[in-house]
Parts: sequence; C-alpha cells; structure tokens
Amino acid sequence: MPILSSFGGGSARGFGQSLRAAAFTSFTFTTASTRGVYGPSLSTLQNAYSSTPWTQDTSLFNVVTNGVQRWTVPETATYTFVAAGAEGNTPNTGTYSASAGGLGAVVTFNVSLTQGDFINIVVGQQPILHVASMSGGGGGTFIYDNSNTLIAAVGGGGGGGRTGFEASWNYNLRHGKSAADTLLGNDGYNFNEVSPISRGGGTVSGAGYGGWHGDGNNRGGGGAGWLAGGQFSSIVTDSTKGNYLRGRTRTDSVPWQGGLDYNGNAVSTDYRYCSGGFGGGGAAGNHPYKGYGGGGGGYSGGGGGSWNGGSGPAGGGSTYVPGGYTSSTAGTNSGGGFVQVTKI
Repeated sequence: MPILSSFGGGSARGFGQSLRAAAFTSFTFTTASTRGVYGPSLSTLQNAYSSTPWTQDTSLFNVVTNGVQRWTVPETATYTFVAAGAEGNTPNTGTYSASAGGLGAVVTFNVSLTQGDFINIVVGQQPILHVASMSGGGGGTFIYDNSNTLIAAVGGGGGGGRTGFEASWNYNLRHGKSAADTLLGNDGYNFNEVSPISRGGGTVSGAGYGGWHGDGNNRGGGGAGWLAGGQFSSIVTDSTKGNYLRGRTRTDSVPWQGGLDYNGNAVSTDYRYCSGGFGGGGAAGNHPYKGYGGGGGGYSGGGGGSWNGGSGPAGGGSTYVPGGYTSSTAGTNSGGGFVQVTKI
C-alpha cells in the first residue's frame, strides 16, 4: 500500500515571504476544548493557539466556515500526519446500566504538500456534555485541499447505549474503524432489523455515504460520510425528526454540523435528548432509557441505534486515506479529535 502522495489545490503563493518567515516543524490542530454540533470560531482557536505566532496571521491560518480550520502550507515538503476522530458520548443518567461511547480511530500517513496551498482541517468534536440518557456520536476528522480532494477521513465513535446485549451484539462496532478495515461504516445496534435500518454508511449507497437512522422517529441518527450526511429510510415517518438527527457533510448548508437533538436544538436541555459532535456525528434519539445513540462521523458514517428489548450503542465511522497510510488503529482516541502535522 502506498504511503506517500502529493496534493495541490487553491493556494496563497503570493504570501511567499510571509510563509518563509513562519518557521514550521510540528503543530497539532485541536478542537480548542470545543464540544457540540458547531466547530470553534477563529478567535477561540487563536486564543488556544496563542503560543504559536503564525496562527495569529490569517494568511497562514484561518477559519473558512463553521469551524473548518484552513492551514496554509509553509514550505514545499513531505509532512507526517497523525489524525484522530472524536469519542462518542456515554449515557450518564436514565434506566439501566450504560455502555460507553465508542472511541475514535487514529491513522498516520505521509503526504507531499506545496508551499502556499490551502489545507482544510475538520477536527471531530464530542457532543455537548449534559445529563442525558441519550448519547450523540463523535465527529469524524477530515482533511482535504481547496479543490475538495480528500486527503484523509478518520472515524469518530458512536454514541453509547445500554449493556446487556453482549451475547447477540458486538460492542466493538461502536468504535471508529481502522483504515485497514473496510470502508463501510459500522452498524448501530439493531438485532437483525431489516436493512438499511441502523446500518453503517455504504450498506446501500456505496462507501463514503452517511450511516442510517434507527427503527423509528425517536431512534438514533446516522453519522455523516464524506459524500453525504446521515440517511433515513421510510420507517422514519417524520422527516423533520429524521433531518434533525442526521450528521451533516461538507456539502450541507452548515458543513460538518453534528446532528441536532430531537427538538431541533443544538444545545440539548432535556435529559432524554443529545445532539451530535461537529464532524458529522449523529444525534441520539429520545427515550428515558439509555440508548438510541447517534452514529459516528467518518469516511462512511456509523449507523444510529435501534430498539429490540432495549438499545445498545451506535456504530462508529470508517477511516480512509486515499494516498495510503503507515499505521492505523480502531477505537483508540478518547476525547476530541486532533490532527498533528510534522515536517519531515
């Protein structure tokens, strides 16, 4: 498998002198401790990155829309990236015992970049933290150039549910997937529901699409994929609810937004609801029991949780690096995502 690729796109090569003055060895792009459906603002990120002078220059670092961090490549060179998706939430109230939210995947790869090119970085976030029986999905982490050519997509973890289905369900499906695995998103808990209910993205529409909603209006929403946001089938009879809960992708009106909660709110105040994480994490459903988690974002999104005597966790998103990778692990990262870039 190749481990080195080259990318170009929109650029700021006219800023050459400024770029050369910005010494770059390594930097880690983070969520700046932001959680929830929307990404961090430029001011929030610049405050978090204040010890690194070049991040204060908007010709070198900026936010283009809804938390998408735009990095201007400082030097033509080969760079090593280590990128991770976000962890899904864990239910912290409600009936029955909780299964933890899925952990984000991690991938390492090398890529050749050209000075002045713009690189867009979506750092997946965890859902907002509040007292809830429901748990939204973690956002996927996405890296792409200004021509919208994908460099990497890294799976976020699905929202947690309840325990008790270990004999009939693989709880590892809640984690973000390794790049060594298939490109399909992981299924959410469904206990043999008819496809595409709760299935990971790619089950019906091909890899790169969002995961599928659970088996009813108040079930978990699917996480977004690279090509399309979370999806829902005809079993979701209220399309308004289906649209609220799905994670959004790059081409949606609010790019990479996490799923809104059951009432269409970004910030959930009802303990039976939970929105998703920026990076296309699906929102959880609506129930006082633990469950109905939202799917994780990723190259293909994870499926939302369904009901069958209770609800287990949602599925994690998949990971894909078109130019190849050097290493990748499933279900490794806790907390928010990150992207570490080091010049070789």
